[in-house]
Amino acid sequence: MSFRLPLMCMLCVLFLGTPCRGEEKVPTVILPLKNQGEQFQVWMQSSLERVYPKSPVGESGTFERVAYRNGRFSFQIVARNCTMHCYDSVCKVKDAADLQVVARRVGYVPMRHLTTDVPPEEYEGLEYIPGYVPDPLLPNTHGSLGPQENLSYGITVAVPKDVKPGKRTITLTIEVLGNNSVDVQATIDVRDFTLEKMHD
Repeated sequence: MSFRLPLMCMLCVLFLGTPCRGEEKVPTVILPLKNQGEQFQVWMQSSLERVYPKSPVGESGTFERVAYRNGRFSFQIVARNCTMHCYDSVCKVKDAADLQVVARRVGYVPMRHLTTDVPPEEYEGLEYIPGYVPDPLLPNTHGSLGPQENLSYGITVAVPKDVKPGKRTITLTIEVLGNNSVDVQATIDVRDFTLEKMHD
């Protein structure tokens, strides 16, 4: 069977996957620390939305995605230090099901000016720039969070071409070193469709 998709739809299928529809959002996950009353907030969201050190807390403690065999997609987990102290945290892949999952830390780099010759209505991050902006994906997941700061972890998922269709759950752990940890989960619905290898 053959069919055609508009270019933008095909790009969404190849690189982003299709979000699951009709799923209720799970509230932001609370990670209580050993010091009474102190906590981290953890949420998950699309990797297309940049998270700055002072971005507001997200809305969902889980992530759902329709995926296709032989494809890949990404999302991010964000931890916010809600205390007045500095803590180190890491993100670990606890259970990848039968998928290939890699976690990396999103690094922040200084941006001294807004981009020139851009109409104001097209600016993104206007309230945070000049300042630190998310950019590189670093090959580790250890990072420090100062008081009231965010730290993002980029999660890349590759779906092998021979996996069976169906839903599976990826479990990841956010750990505050020397303190507590919490698990968060992403639901991946692999469909009975295999993407051809890219060529030309």
